[in-house]
Amino acid sequence: MAAPLTFLLIVAVTIRAVLFRSSLAELISERVEVVSPLNAWKRVVEGLSLLDLGVSPYSGDVFHETPLIIYLFHFVVDYAELVFMIADGITAVALYLSIQIYNKNVFRKQKYALESDRYPADCLELLRSPKEMFYVPLKVAMFYLLNPFTILSCVAKSTCGLNNAIIALFILCTLKGSALLSGIMLALATYQSIYPLTLFAPALLFLLQRLYIPVNLRRSSFWSFTLQYAFIYVGSLVVITGLSFFLLGSWDFIPSVYGFMSVSSHTSHYSQILIQISTVCVCVFSTDFLFQTSLQTSDSSGTSSQRCLSTSVSFSSASSRSMSFFTPSRFPSNSRSIQYSSSSCRLPSSPSLSRTPPWEMSPSTWHFCQPGVTSTDF
Repeated sequence: MAAPLTFLLIVAVTIRAVLFRSSLAELISERVEVVSPLNAWKRVVEGLSLLDLGVSPYSGDVFHETPLIIYLFHFVVDYAELVFMIADGITAVALYLSIQIYNKNVFRKQKYALESDRYPADCLELLRSPKEMFYVPLKVAMFYLLNPFTILSCVAKSTCGLNNAIIALFILCTLKGSALLSGIMLALATYQSIYPLTLFAPALLFLLQRLYIPVNLRRSSFWSFTLQYAFIYVGSLVVITGLSFFLLGSWDFIPSVYGFMSVSSHTSHYSQILIQISTVCVCVFSTDFLFQTSLQTSDSSGTSSQRCLSTSVSFSSASSRSMSFFTPSRFPSNSRSIQYSSSSCRLPSSPSLSRTPPWEMSPSTWHFCQPGVTSTDF
């Protein structure tokens, strides 16, 4: 597999080099579909110019990259094209090796399960063989290197390519079971962009599973490894941040880099009307990914039930309006989980209630699909 991967890397580098030397490079670097004010190469060049003049690059609303990035390109600015091509190559190789390790783990688990007869006879044909998965790592590397968006981002010199390389190395180190390198790479990725912070829990759970440590709050081994991994992650992040302060001499980079999104510097991406609701937009754009998974809780029988009940209310009016609202569950520990739907659990269609907002209705007027449940259960 080394020869096909090498050939793929040569093809990918050739395509990028040709585009770098063409007249399309300047046009691509201006496209808002590829770059943004947070990762545009022009912003990096302006930051370097301010740094050479002795002015803090974070004194205005121009530069939003981390201090390590600006000091990196301070020495290799003449070889920036080569740096971005190498970053894409590192990402592809890391993904290639990660898929290889993952396939080995899957095949090993399948082998143990087959030996212990855990699979039904009618499911054996669904199992993957090493021959079928042989070219999957190469396909993953090919899909990344030859992806048009990846190529355009590299030609535009978007710093997202550097972030992708760090995250790919983090995934590789985690799959190899190296807690030290995994924590360092995750800290570096969080330093570049705060969003990889959400990868801490998945990485910790994977390493615990790899070391056969049960996720049990009463086990000392669980807390020992968790604290060890957290110490590596937080310690590396503190060291990197302290190094940035040492290089820059101030903490001006923190509000500029980790201020999420500034509406004033995104006027080319968003309408000026967003200025009127900038606070709402910043909160929505920055925290939406944290609330995509609904919270789950367990009832007394050991099954999972939702902590929020979504009740659909239909109004039989001339305009056929509909409204949805959420009612938090306040069930006691020994209560049963109640599921609601617009078809089985309906509010009365009385004319006196059809125009009354649902939050003003008395719970005693609600009709439940399960017998024996009253409003006192809330």
